[in-house]
This record gives sequence, C-alpha cells and structure tokens, in this order.
Amino acid sequence: MKKVFSISITAIKILFFISTLNDTMHAESIIHKQIEKLEHHKKILSAKLDADKNQEPISCKIRRPKKNAADSLVPKIRERLILRGYLDYQTHTGNVNNNILINALKTFQKANFLEQTGEFNTKTCEALNEPILEDLKLIEINLDRLNAVKEDVQKTKKLILVNVAQYHLFALKQGNVELEMDIIIGKKERKTIIGKDYLHTVVVNPTWTIPKQILLEDKLKVFTQDPGYLERKNYVIFDEDRNQLSPDQIDWNDVENNPLSYRFRQNAGENNVLGGFKFLLENKQAIYMHDTNTKDLFEKTVRTFSSGCIRLKNPEIMAEWLLKDYGDIECPANTEDGSSKYPLVCVKEIIGDYQEQKRQKFLKLTEKIPVILGYFTYWIDDDGLAYKSNDPYKRDDALLQLSLSQLIEDDVS
Repeated sequence: MKKVFSISITAIKILFFISTLNDTMHAESIIHKQIEKLEHHKKILSAKLDADKNQEPISCKIRRPKKNAADSLVPKIRERLILRGYLDYQTHTGNVNNNILINALKTFQKANFLEQTGEFNTKTCEALNEPILEDLKLIEINLDRLNAVKEDVQKTKKLILVNVAQYHLFALKQGNVELEMDIIIGKKERKTIIGKDYLHTVVVNPTWTIPKQILLEDKLKVFTQDPGYLERKNYVIFDEDRNQLSPDQIDWNDVENNPLSYRFRQNAGENNVLGGFKFLLENKQAIYMHDTNTKDLFEKTVRTFSSGCIRLKNPEIMAEWLLKDYGDIECPANTEDGSSKYPLVCVKEIIGDYQEQKRQKFLKLTEKIPVILGYFTYWIDDDGLAYKSNDPYKRDDALLQLSLSQLIEDDVS
C-alpha cells in the first residue's frame, strides 16, 4: 500500500508540474511570441544591412509620381519597398506608378503610422530613407522592454496590456489575446504614464469633475466666452461649501485665482467627455481609462489627444470582459462553456439596465486586474507586418544615438 500511495503522490506532483508549466506557457504567450517575431525579423533585416548601405537616399524635395504614369522615381521607390519586404521582384517591374506600387506604399504607410494615401509624399519619402540599422536598433530597444514585462504577464490570469506608443490595447487571459482595440493617449505635454497599475472599478454613466490644470488651461476661457456652454453641456458648479451655484453667480476672476474653491462637474449623459464608461486605476496621477464623446478621433492615425487618460474605442466590450469574470453582480454561474464566471448575456443585461438608469454606478471588481502601460515602438502583428511607431513621446531618441553593439550589451529599458 505504501508503494501505491507513493506512486500516486508522484503522479500528482507530475500532473501539477505539467499544469503549472502549461499555465506558464500560456501566461507568457503574447510576449513570448512577440519576442520570437522580433528575433526572427532581426535576422531578416541583418541579412539586408549591406544592401541597404549601398542604396542612395531618395531626394524628398522632388515631385510626386502621378498615378498610372511613368516616372524615373518609380524604380527607386520600388527598390526600397522590395528591400524592406513590401514588394517582391515579380510583382512590379518597369517605371509606371500603378496600383501594385500604390498599394505597397499604403501598406508601408500603415506600418509607419502615416496617412494611407498611397502617394509618395515627403513623410513617406523620409520614412523610406530611414536606414535598416535604425530598425535593428529599435528591435533591440523593444526586446529589452518586452523582457522587462514578461514576468509580470506570466504571473497573472487576466491582464490588460496597453501599448501607449502604438495607440493600441490588448486584454489577455492566461497570456492569450481575448480582446484588443485602438486607444487615444495623452498629448505630448500631458503624457500617459508608463509602468504597472491595477484596474479595480468599472463606472457606468460616469460624471466628470474638471481637474485644476484642465480648468485653468482649457476650460476657463470657454466658460467665460460662452456663458451658455455650461448649461448646454450639462455642467453643475459648487463652491467649497458644496453649495450649487448658477453661472451668473460666478466671479470668474476668483475662479482663476482660487480654482480649488470651486468644483465644476459634468453630469452623465451624451455630452459627457468620459462617454458612458470609466475604468478606475490606482495611480496617484488620476490617470484612468474611459469612453469618449469624440469617437471621430479614432479615425486619426496618430492619436495623442487626451490629457493623460486612455480613451477606449470599445469601452462597453471592455466592461463586459471585466465583469463576466470579476463583477460583483447578480448573475447565475456560467454552466454552458465555463469560459467565464458569468454568462455574457446576463452581464450585457445588467450593464444595459444601469445605462438606462442614467445615474453614475460604481461596480467594484472582486479582484484587481493588472494593467501594464508599456511603450513598444516596434511591434509585429499576426500577419507579419512590422509596425514602427512615430515614437509620440520621443523616448527612443537618446537610445538611437547608441551603437547597435551598445544596445545589445546594455540594459536600455
């Protein structure tokens, strides 16, 4: 009996080890895959380094080739696109600026966060002239950044990975992507923070109290020039004793001199700048994620419009993703597929009920969700397209002055 018992214990240990190993592999999958992609891409680019050095830069001050017209620039553009993997020798020949070349330029522009016009404009020319050596440096910089967060991703079941540098967000479960969406980040003068945080509360129908800096730098001028703005946009004003004031009771000079004596709150509704959802984080800078009432800004390629907070393109889907596993809500257990704690249909109904009430509702999560606010300027997608960020906060500039060997040897995160 002792021998059988011993074997059983050993078997349990082996199964536990396999389970733990499996969880670990899943937990690091998105980061692990991205590291593998960058390492593979580095080998491809390294083999092209000498050929790239021998290419003459294209002058960016000359005319743009016209569509379907012959132009002496076309072969030069084609050679650079071929070397960078956007064309092959068989798909385009001659000197005509046809749809094949235009579509390749559009893909190149997309990967370099440029407007996808298909035109050979100045910014596209400058991007095409950037040496492959710079790409290799960026790969080393971003490999280091990925390795710095790999362990944090590995240790958690559910996590939000924000790529500030490329205006994109991934929601992960056991390291695998379950949800992703475009985001809007902070302006250069009001940067979104980089680091680790925790999301703890979903707010439906949020109100917005104007922070001091935004009040003085952005809103005060609007309020004084347009007295009806406050009422139209559903703002209420309180003094330091919490007495509600009407706009005609306000001494605007006093507001400018003593902004902390007043509180400007925008009630929930379609005009609210936070939209229909807010997601609270723990940081001391009052940075959080939220919906927006200016959805058209997501059509922009470079999205640095906020005052530091992260605006989500699909906030309701994010709320559902969080609440179906960690919501403190009245839903039956999910017995259908076990993919989440609660059935999604019930979560949707509860969110819909709160939305109809048009009152601010705080939904605290049963567990805090880790949020990694990363800055990855070089990222390869599942189709193999290498996205090279415009580096909105210029965090790469100093690092790019180092040699490639220095970047490989040093910790540059």
